Formats: sequence, structure tokens, C-alpha cells
Amino acid sequence: MNKIILMLTLMLSVSANANVNLGDYVTDFTGKTDQTTAVQAAEAEAYRLKQPLYHPGGTVLSGYVLFRVPLAGEDGYLGSIATFKSTVNDGTAAFETTSMAISNIRFLGDISTVTGPKNSIGLVAGRGYYPELVSTATGSLSRGYLNNVRISGFATGFKGFGWINRISGLLINYCTLGALFDTYNGALIDFVGEQNKQDFILFHSSGVHFTRLLIEGSVGTTPSIIDGGSSVQIDGLYTEQKDRTVPWIKLGDMYFVRTVTINGIMQSCGVGCEPLQQNKVKDLKTTIYYSGGSGV
Repeated sequence: MNKIILMLTLMLSVSANANVNLGDYVTDFTGKTDQTTAVQAAEAEAYRLKQPLYHPGGTVLSGYVLFRVPLAGEDGYLGSIATFKSTVNDGTAAFETTSMAISNIRFLGDISTVTGPKNSIGLVAGRGYYPELVSTATGSLSRGYLNNVRISGFATGFKGFGWINRISGLLINYCTLGALFDTYNGALIDFVGEQNKQDFILFHSSGVHFTRLLIEGSVGTTPSIIDGGSSVQIDGLYTEQKDRTVPWIKLGDMYFVRTVTINGIMQSCGVGCEPLQQNKVKDLKTTIYYSGGSGV
């Protein structure tokens, strides 16, 4: 009986940890040679087996890839995080997911200060509507998660459509627009934006809770926008940019936003500039310390 139990335990353990390893397909983890075909083949096999796709670490250079299965790497920081580096530069999606279950992955475009970000969208999760930003109106992704995901150097870092999603440790930097969260009803979001021209847009979303919202850098030229939603709570707010001249967040743009609660620290943005711009907002509650500079 003990042998049978042991065998069953081993079988269940193997099954629970089964995945498709990119290391069995990709030949270059230095990011120097295009591995698009290899990555697509690995993803197709993972999809066929209904198993997650595992990135063992290093940098994989690739064109467009659609991830239809969960995607994960080992815990990493900066240079050690498992990275997909994109070659896409035509305004379309660099990477896309229909299974928003991604952990410990970096999506990299171009962070050069000379050439600027890639003309593409780093990661697309679902399809929604915001006529000024997207052309289709179908397919939201809901009840998913991003955990310890970093997106760098794209025209738009992340474009997500869906509800009841959990975003934990999302860092987006060196993008023109960091993130678009559309129809993110009931979402829990931990977001850091650094060195983006515009950090985020939250549109058509209700019941959203930012557990942390950190915005900083030296290049911000456009306010983030919360628009067309209600019951938005922001905790752990921190903003910092020397000599900033535009608001950090605009409440209400094309439509009203209602019942907004904000707690944290917000740096000033110059004489005559409102750090928190109220355009179309009803029922605003704030506990904000407005600082004059860094180091508060």
C-alpha cells in the first residue's frame, strides 16, 4: 500500500510540475540571433500538451509570438530576469497573450536614448475598445494575473482588456505610454512606471484598487488619465520628477470619473500646475502630502 501511495504521489508531482522548456527549442539565450521560429514551436507544443511554457533565463530575441498558455520564468531581477527581446517595429503587438498567467518575465523593446522605444506594443492581453487607441472591439481577458513582469522600451508597454485581474509587481519603463487598462472592473493593481512619457490610462473601469502606484523619472510630458469609471482607490501613491511641468494624473478626460479615493505623496509640478488635475470628477476623497521635491 505504501508503494502505491508513493507512486501516485510521484505521478501527481510530475504532472503538477510538467511544462515545456524553451531550452529544448531555443539555441541562443544571448539575444543576438532571431529565435522566433523556435519560440513559436515551443509555444505550439505547450498548447498541444496544455502545459505552461517555461523560460529558463537569459535573453531570447524574437518577432511576434502569441502565448496561449501560462508563461513563467524563475525569480529574477534586472539582468537576471528571463527576457523576450522583440524585433517588432511596425506599430503592432510585439507579444500577445490569450492566457494571462505570466510570472517572472521581461518583455524588452529598445531602451536606447538615441533611437527611442520600439514602435510596437510590448504585451497585449485581450481586445477591447477605446476608439482613439484600438481598432477592434472583441475579446477581453479576465480573472488572470501578471506577477513580477517588466516591460521596457515600447511605444505602448501594456494594453490590457478584462476584469477581475490581479496585477502584482508590474514595472513598465522607457515607454511612450506605459499601460492602458481598459474595462478593468474589480482589478487589483500594483504598478510602477519609470521614465515613461505617459505612465498609464485607466479607462471604463470600476471597483479598481491600486495597492501601489509609483510614478517617477525625468521624461514625463503627459498626465496619466483615469476616465469613464467609478470607485477607484489608490493607496501607496508616490510621484517624483525634477522640474516636471504637467500634472501627474488627470481625473476625467472625455467622460466623468466618480468616487475616487487617493492616499499618498505627490510631488509638485511647477507654478500654476495642478499635480492632481480635476477635469470631470465627482466625489473625490484625498489624503495627499504635496511635496516640493525628492527626499521627503
